[in-house]
Amino acid sequence: MKSAGNPRLVVRIAQSGVLNKLLTLCEGEWRMTGHTLWNEDLRGTAEALLQGLEPDELLALDALSMLGTRSVASLHSIVATTMLDRLEGRGLVAVSENIDGELCVASNPPLLVDYFRDNHVLYSRRVLVKRIENVAEALAPAPGNGRFMTPSVAAAVGQLREESGAGARWLPVTSKNSCACGRKPITNSGRRTQAWPTRPRSSSSTGAVP
Repeated sequence: MKSAGNPRLVVRIAQSGVLNKLLTLCEGEWRMTGHTLWNEDLRGTAEALLQGLEPDELLALDALSMLGTRSVASLHSIVATTMLDRLEGRGLVAVSENIDGELCVASNPPLLVDYFRDNHVLYSRRVLVKRIENVAEALAPAPGNGRFMTPSVAAAVGQLREESGAGARWLPVTSKNSCACGRKPITNSGRRTQAWPTRPRSSSSTGAVP
């Protein structure tokens, strides 16, 4: 559910759906006329949820939205655990367990996924393409190294690359922590205690900066 159970958000999505003819009343039942209820009128609603976020937090949410629900362990090289902690504190990521008992996170509410995947979002996917490609290079198969980029991550990179070529504009970088490229994950320099499980890394890993 795009609203994540938020009653006010449910009403807003429904109202904008009716106004944009994405929801119609047919034989006493409301039905969708397409595959999504996302529309331009919901942009302001989504941006209100993001108000006050730092550029690095926005980039982290964009990455999570493009990659979908992921285990915390699989995100270490892209979004730092300290960043996940910050976003959870703001209620912008949902935490769950998969069938294997792994802790997983996803953007919350799901409406934000539609917002970040919309082609008219003002900052460029090129930043994320570069970041994820750098991580993929670091994890590429090599003698004695069995790690690799999964098909789902490869698909996300392809989608990001396609969108970045559609003329998206750049987000002004105002934070020293929000570099446009490089191998370090999206992180923060705060001293909060990590509330997320971590796994040991080698000195050559592109792991999170504590």
